Amino acid sequence: MELFKFTALYAKERIKSSLPTTHKSTKISQVALLPPDISSNGRQVSRRNSRTGVNIINNTQRTWSQVLSLLPVYLLQLCYGMNSGFPAILTPQLAEPCSEFGISVQQESWIVSLDNLLAPLICITSGFLQQKFGPLRILMFCCIPYSVGWMAAAMAQDAYHLYLSRILVSISHAIISTTVYTIEISSKELRGSFSVLESVIRCVGSVLMYSLGLSFRWWEIASLASLVPIVAFISCMFVPESPVFLVKKGRLEEAELSVARTFGPDYDSRLEVRIISDNLKELRESKSRKSDYVKSIKSHPEVYKPFFIIVFLSLVQQFSGVSVIRAYVVKIFDEVFSDNNHHSVDNFNTSMIVTECTSESQTSSMAYVSAILIGVCRLVSSLALARLLQNFHRRSMYFISITMTILCLITFSSFSYLISNPEPLSSPNLSLLRWASVVSACLLVFSVQLGVQTLPLLLSGELFPADVRASCKGLTRAITCIFLVLSVKMYPQLESYLSLSGTFFMFSCVMTIFFPAVYFILPETKDLSLEMIQQYFTPQVTVWYTDSLP
Repeated sequence: MELFKFTALYAKERIKSSLPTTHKSTKISQVALLPPDISSNGRQVSRRNSRTGVNIINNTQRTWSQVLSLLPVYLLQLCYGMNSGFPAILTPQLAEPCSEFGISVQQESWIVSLDNLLAPLICITSGFLQQKFGPLRILMFCCIPYSVGWMAAAMAQDAYHLYLSRILVSISHAIISTTVYTIEISSKELRGSFSVLESVIRCVGSVLMYSLGLSFRWWEIASLASLVPIVAFISCMFVPESPVFLVKKGRLEEAELSVARTFGPDYDSRLEVRIISDNLKELRESKSRKSDYVKSIKSHPEVYKPFFIIVFLSLVQQFSGVSVIRAYVVKIFDEVFSDNNHHSVDNFNTSMIVTECTSESQTSSMAYVSAILIGVCRLVSSLALARLLQNFHRRSMYFISITMTILCLITFSSFSYLISNPEPLSSPNLSLLRWASVVSACLLVFSVQLGVQTLPLLLSGELFPADVRASCKGLTRAITCIFLVLSVKMYPQLESYLSLSGTFFMFSCVMTIFFPAVYFILPETKDLSLEMIQQYFTPQVTVWYTDSLP
């Protein structure tokens, strides 16, 4: 109801601003009848209250108008989260003896990792495409592979059909991960919160997928999920294009209209467009062409320093263990809550044909419950981060996150080790340890989401100069996707050699080694404009002034 209320208020203000003003008849003022002090004080209080009330209304309307403009992005982020959680319910259901068709261990790892296979290539080209056609049109194209990918999964008859579906998904994953639409359409005060809200929406998509997996089969879920990108495509037709892109193309009037639609009719859209234009003009004058970045990259620290920072943070991100948990969460906790791992993929015989499903042959319901709990914790931490980023510095949040992550990794690996050796444990103690492992995984996801997982994506949209922001964000995301494919694809092998507990303990050791390096390279960007952030990495020349000698 709040959304519709502020949408109606916004429309009302737009209509009022377009109507001609009318002069009302003069009324006899009663202020002169009051004492001078009372009249002046009353006037000041009245003006202050009215001004404060108008500012609150304008700020609220401006916030909701930005949210409405970002609706296509959030729908696609929801689809991203649903696709990320889909393999977690797909592979355990296909590992059941009574599944629609069987998969091997290698096929399972490919299904889980293929949604990032083409992402590196698409991420690199995404920046060029956004600068050529505009972020909004690329978002519209992003809806197509998502829709086709869901339909292909719904009609899959073997693992190769699922491969095709996941490859199509990887195209849209790369596009929505590298979009600069959110950064360029939102105000600097809300830029961080809106960017983090994308992670919140992804968490909602994953939780929704885990919840549906508890009651539906994987092909039924895929059939329903194809509607989300279709709705996102329709919503793209009703939102404005990025004003930065429009200014780059010389379409200044359209840029002013875009700013007015996003920030409201009372906002000084002409001044905003002038600021964007001046910034782009300065960049063009100092760097005639983007090839200058490549030819003389050493003289452009505002490009290569953010690049190496984000790549390093992405590497640290992979050792947090959250990518592995998100991809294999149902399988991991199905083994935790199962007494004999009766339908693990490792033990599955593809020649086995079971025509009737029983509770013993199906994935444990506790595995889905565990996945839902972990997804909810991830959602809560994302919501908390969106609020905390308005009050606390980026660096503070990141170091709190990485410290808690290391402790939770050690705790989870310890519980996993005890569960894997249950002989000396009684049944109540074993049950307690199983739930303790779920709690430690929830705390791990909560900790990672506070900074380690979310801030690299946020910084990739903040640190780079405007004229190469889309390209650099695409390139850093491409490298992140390579890290992600390797970590998810290699996890089954790591688990077979090191066991579940050994793998997560190794993650904690690597995170501890990376901690000092992150402390020295991570910049602070809270409440800084994109132009000020660029100056942060640009070398400053000190000029000394002295009195002239006699």
